[in-house]
Amino acid sequence: FFQRSQARFSLMGSAPASFNTKRSMMVVHDINFELVRESFGLPMRLLYKIVLLRAARKCRHIFAISEYTKQQLVSRGIAPEKI
Repeated sequence: FFQRSQARFSLMGSAPASFNTKRSMMVVHDINFELVRESFGLPMRLLYKIVLLRAARKCRHIFAISEYTKQQLVSRGIAPEKI
């Protein structure tokens, strides 16, 4: 479906983990798995942390839905110029 030259875009934070990250973009709605830990079991928190933050580090562009989400990503090592 995608040609090699096309970018990949995900509305779900975990999808770009398997994409060619040099051409991928993602939307991050929140990182509640770290902020509201009691709402997530340990396996889900670990999965989200590994997949979402890894994808965010490797993506070319990230769209954060708010300045707060952007600051939370930056505080976890995501380059601010990507957001």
